[in-house]
Amino acid sequence: MILTFHEGACIRAQAGDTTLVFGPVSKDSKNFKATNFGADVAFVSFNHADMNGSDEAGRGDKQPFVISGPGEYEHSGVTVQGFNISAEQIEFGEGDPLAQLMCVGEGPGETEDRLGRPFVGRSGDLLEKMLAAIGFARE
Repeated sequence: MILTFHEGACIRAQAGDTTLVFGPVSKDSKNFKATNFGADVAFVSFNHADMNGSDEAGRGDKQPFVISGPGEYEHSGVTVQGFNISAEQIEFGEGDPLAQLMCVGEGPGETEDRLGRPFVGRSGDLLEKMLAAIGFARE
């Protein structure tokens, strides 16, 4: 599997002939360049122009199956469960986009949402200890 970070919170996951995109950037985004590749499945977890570009995740006749809310979805024999989160802010992440290591978390917790930063509070402390144990720093 190949994971590619694009812009904002957009991540493309590719395995064989199957391409998934998480948080595709919309052409209406004022912050990031729109997603432009043919995905099979697009996960849209937040209705914001920086993360809801499912139309841009397609190319030509290849349009993605869109998962955009809570519920159970099935596509090409794969079952996916969408969960509802009550986040108020978008967390794009932080750090060097060319870093050797990328940490991807689940939906933001209360502290992350309040501060608008990923991995803060107890989870951030634990992450920093884990990174230090393998010779990396959060920055």
